[in-house]
Amino acid sequence: MMQYKGYNPPPSNMIHRHMRNRSYYAPPEFQVCLNNMKDKTALGYWRDDPSELPPFIAMNHHEEVGICVPVVEDAKGNEIGYRPLEVDDTELRNILDAIENAPNDAVRLKKFQPLQEIMQRVNLANDECDFGMGLEFGISMFAHGSKYFHKMILKILPMAYELLDRKIYAEIIKAHIADRRKTIVDRNDILAPTQMQGPAIGTFRVMEDLSMPVPVPAPVEEAPVEEEQQDPDDYISKIRAKGVYVNNTKAGGKKKAAGGSSDWG
Repeated sequence: MMQYKGYNPPPSNMIHRHMRNRSYYAPPEFQVCLNNMKDKTALGYWRDDPSELPPFIAMNHHEEVGICVPVVEDAKGNEIGYRPLEVDDTELRNILDAIENAPNDAVRLKKFQPLQEIMQRVNLANDECDFGMGLEFGISMFAHGSKYFHKMILKILPMAYELLDRKIYAEIIKAHIADRRKTIVDRNDILAPTQMQGPAIGTFRVMEDLSMPVPVPAPVEEAPVEEEQQDPDDYISKIRAKGVYVNNTKAGGKKKAAGGSSDWG
């Protein structure tokens, strides 16, 4: 692989590549490499910033989640980049559970009030360049997994990623919420499998005599394969067209409970 050190696949169908075999709880920072179909565990590269090389290989975990954002000091010595949610993990989990387990939509809407207050603090934090607060809040709701938070996630997370200059993650989370499945699939029902091939990988036989020279495979020149360029929003439009869109934004949508607009979708 060393001879292909600078190999970088073309940007066409980028969102579909990131969505392939993506599990229900995999955040945009997690690029899936291997899936265990029995216990649903996965191994993959973790990048806090999409422009960084993979710093480590991670495994999905159903209890722990973390974030990493740049923090700097202003002229007065105050840290800028992150501020806490003002609720601890247990309190936030109880709020989210209460919303998910509400007996009806009217009760559920009332229980959204604490989240609305946090969202107001997130907007204030964004204005003051503490972008990490929105990232933590959005990832926490995403990790909870309830469909009732999808609409609020789409208000929080894409904005957080845009402000942190992690634009590809904003596109991934929008596509994932639109096509969030609990089964691990390649999603070829959305886009046909690509014809693009990666770098050729040499195969070697075991050498018993260490004095023998090790054969080095010659570079393989492959004919370029033209792929249709895809707009990031095109993935979501194809989901809508195929009728598997799960974000409840189809014509007609869901009926809203009495008492105001809903922040769950």
